Amino acid sequence: MNVTVQFKDKKHSSGSIRGDQIILYISSRLSKEDQQIHIDALTEKLLKNRSQNVAAYNPSGIITDGDLAVLSEEINKKYYNFPLASIRFKKQESRWGSCSTRTRQIYISNRMINAPIELLEYLIAHELCHLKEANHGKGFWALVAVACPDYKERRKRLKVYGGS
Repeated sequence: MNVTVQFKDKKHSSGSIRGDQIILYISSRLSKEDQQIHIDALTEKLLKNRSQNVAAYNPSGIITDGDLAVLSEEINKKYYNFPLASIRFKKQESRWGSCSTRTRQIYISNRMINAPIELLEYLIAHELCHLKEANHGKGFWALVAVACPDYKERRKRLKVYGGS
């Protein structure tokens, strides 16, 4: 992972991860020694948070296919354990997500790359549940509710997010 360091005339240092890039904003008011301490500490913290949860390190940034895979693995392992071959973003204009029960692949609309993490979690849970239930019956919604008890609220937010 590449690290880009920018020195800014500000009181505190900060950083973020965007794709495969760590971007650090380090206070130029610090000594060179303290700047290096901030660089090392922020890099370590960002990488640790990344491995724990997509939302922890990139709540409003662009989510990559790799990030999507990490998040789906966490949700699937915690709630379902359904066999899943892969998940990735795909250009989809009329759907938010889709899946194939034959190939066990899930596709999330690339319109969701900048979406709030709660909406991505809902979509992932929704599509994972289709791997077990290929319909929208009561059993399907009961499965979705396991990972997203507030799925009805998230569905409403998704409609607002999409402008419909």
